[in-house]
Amino acid sequence: MKKVVISTIVVITFASRCAWADLWLAATPRVIASEDADIIVRISPGATGRSARAEWFARADERTYRLTASANLLNPMAPVDVFVANDGTLVAINEWGAVGYGIVLAFYRNDGSLIRKYALGDLYTTAQIACFRHSASSIAWTGDSSFPQLNDQQRWFAMSDVWGLNLTFSLDSGALVRRSEYQAPCPRSHKPP
Repeated sequence: MKKVVISTIVVITFASRCAWADLWLAATPRVIASEDADIIVRISPGATGRSARAEWFARADERTYRLTASANLLNPMAPVDVFVANDGTLVAINEWGAVGYGIVLAFYRNDGSLIRKYALGDLYTTAQIACFRHSASSIAWTGDSSFPQLNDQQRWFAMSDVWGLNLTFSLDSGALVRRSEYQAPCPRSHKPP
């Protein structure tokens, strides 16, 4: 009996250290403004059979905005993080409730058309993705949420992963234009391409 109890404790302890659960509240509508506040984008969460939706509003005068564009996003539910450039270019990161799965990064023009999209496999090898922490519903790949930077003048967006790798993308083309030195705890054979 004593061996059974000890074995059970060992299994529970091991499982609790290996398992990582995440809890997501329901996505809610939100509004994101450009730095100069001349563009506002409202994100409406998706529902059964309908993806998330974005509506772009441009400042009409000192107190009002007018709808200029609307589009369905690639996110079935909603993006986790959204950034808006002063010209209305929108950057959507991750999927609500499923970080690291599906489209993890998408760039949209101010008319709602897609510029470029990335799945995690477009940015990392399978071996590198295996090194990220996985839960039942997410892959923890994005880094410090205070780091993402959007530079309107030089037209780039930069973000980091959990290991401090900085990725810089063109706002105009969505292309990955710069990648910092890789510092992942994975074996050297897993360095990014």
